[in-house]
Amino acid sequence: MIDIQGKTLVLGLASDVLVSKLDKPDQIEAIQKLIKDHFHVDVAVKCIVTNAKGKIPPNVAQDGMVAAAIHHGGEIVDMDE
Repeated sequence: MIDIQGKTLVLGLASDVLVSKLDKPDQIEAIQKLIKDHFHVDVAVKCIVTNAKGKIPPNVAQDGMVAAAIHHGGEIVDMDE
């Protein structure tokens, strides 16, 4: 997980390949059901690529310090809203 934006769970995955495998209606529905069953909340699920060969998450400034760290092999491990 990378973030919760309103009622949307944003999942950060390491590559486009992983996003393409997980970002399918049946997979999203399974994730939503799991969350509903265990936490009793309804959420939308969005999959994005993070930390894949220097790709910067869309909610991170593309020219900031975090972006520079990611380009040099750094990794986002926690985010505050």
